[in-house]
Amino acid sequence: MPPFAGNINVSAPTDEIIGRVLPRTQPASTVKVGIPVYIIVDMVADAVVNSVQNPMDSDCLVTALVNVVTVDATETVDIGVDSDGTTTDDTIVDGLAISVAGVFASTESPGTNGGAALLDKKGGTNDFLVFTNSAGTDVIVGTILFILYPLGT
Repeated sequence: MPPFAGNINVSAPTDEIIGRVLPRTQPASTVKVGIPVYIIVDMVADAVVNSVQNPMDSDCLVTALVNVVTVDATETVDIGVDSDGTTTDDTIVDGLAISVAGVFASTESPGTNGGAALLDKKGGTNDFLVFTNSAGTDVIVGTILFILYPLGT
């Protein structure tokens, strides 16, 4: 039978749809469905460390997209998580060399240590997202789109 043949229970459609689409070897109860949260931060050219605190009361898995509009020299960018928003970290993007405008994803250009990171809930140990520009006086203009996937903890 095709996955969507028959009626779907309108009082709980999400669980039923997931149960029909996923392979039978994986119970639908093990799948968490959530909506990602987006945080957009302007990159500030003359600051060495920029930060934003997790606004959620939930731990999150985080990835990032970097949209560079202007850069006047090759800049090395680190993005990660930190306990107070003042220290560099490279758990999301590690040493990304940016010399031209463009869009860079932490999943495609993670560097040595980057990729995705666990961001603690607001008030947790490591609840700040940090962006570090290697040379805080050079011009790098753009935005960072942080994509937070709440873990429900």
